[in-house]
Amino acid sequence: MKSRTIPAIVLVLLVLSMGAASADMDEIADLRRQIQVLKERLDRLESAEGDTANLSDRIEDLEAVSGEQRDPDETRFGGHLKLYLADRSDGERNDRSQNNNLSAGFDFFNFYISRAITDWFALDIQTSSQVIARATPSLGLDISRATSGSVRTKVAEATASLYLPMDVTARAGVFDPVFSEDYAEQVWWHEQYHGNPGLLELQEWHDIGIEFYRTFEFDTFSLPVNLYLLNGDDRSTFQSPTYAYVDNNGGMSGLVHLAPEFLFGRLRLLASLGYGKWDEEDDHTSLRYAFGLAVNHRKLNLLSEYMYGRWEGVPLTGGEFAEGEKKGYYVKMRYSVTPRYQAVAKFSDVELFRPEDVILTDSTKAVSLGLNYYITDSSTIMPQFMRVDADRSDGSENLTYNRFTLGWRTTF
Repeated sequence: MKSRTIPAIVLVLLVLSMGAASADMDEIADLRRQIQVLKERLDRLESAEGDTANLSDRIEDLEAVSGEQRDPDETRFGGHLKLYLADRSDGERNDRSQNNNLSAGFDFFNFYISRAITDWFALDIQTSSQVIARATPSLGLDISRATSGSVRTKVAEATASLYLPMDVTARAGVFDPVFSEDYAEQVWWHEQYHGNPGLLELQEWHDIGIEFYRTFEFDTFSLPVNLYLLNGDDRSTFQSPTYAYVDNNGGMSGLVHLAPEFLFGRLRLLASLGYGKWDEEDDHTSLRYAFGLAVNHRKLNLLSEYMYGRWEGVPLTGGEFAEGEKKGYYVKMRYSVTPRYQAVAKFSDVELFRPEDVILTDSTKAVSLGLNYYITDSSTIMPQFMRVDADRSDGSENLTYNRFTLGWRTTF
């Protein structure tokens, strides 16, 4: 995905030249940006005598990782451990009953390093180690689990951040640009042990480039703005999952994300638009957009997004090219039963293209239910039930299953 750089640069300059006063942002990568946004929202809710327990807990949890309020020349370390105490899937593939056995195991370990070089310059690095055991049922494969797993480590984030005049934050390096907030801000990560199948692929955007971030404050609402110039290499869209840390073309992708907040932060609108040329020859364009709504009322939180992507020139197995589409939506409800218990329900309906000798479509509907127990502010026991129904457009594959997981996530 590579777009012309001149319109994107002009757009950046226009936003940076706007004269509206902005909120004071202290960002060291995604987690620190979350903290500031949440604190602003917490202040508004407190002034309106709203419920603030969830936000306070969330801020404390994120501060444990991000190193908020750091002194210059200070290095902070942290991590995130994801393991499961029990996991089992039972269902049918092409009308044949299958299951994997109840098992415990280890999924992820993320390691964070943050260093504030000065009060205006900081570095952040995050590596992610994942166990590959094929325990998550997938369309086209039997429901099973490997008896041993391999470990894949990747650089999930490596950024240098500058805090510029006019309260602008600039960030360069490897990161997840904000296309879907639920994914890029790692919101789903703290609410579900397993993300909804298919939905994560629709939400994901991992890239290399430059981000400009600023929040504009007005009398009746605030407007956070993220602007990006990115490599936009989407080879992982058509091949086995991979991270393209470099590309070899002359184009850059453009992405903008807007999230205006109203009613003291209780109502948020979400919108993203990305465009460019994705291939190495700069011959084929892609377009991605998303829009959504977030509502927070006392103990109840609702979030929904619709996302769409279109890629021209998708290579087929026979050597020809076609156009591929991804689209879908989710609706998520979170309710704080008590300060320690949180109920989460999420429904998603997604269609993803699959390049064979022709373009096929894999459709997946998923319902996820969980009741999370916070044994501490940064450690959560996460029982989760998931129901998945998937099929392929040519009728060659169908898959239905139920999955139960007792997970445990800890941030430190």
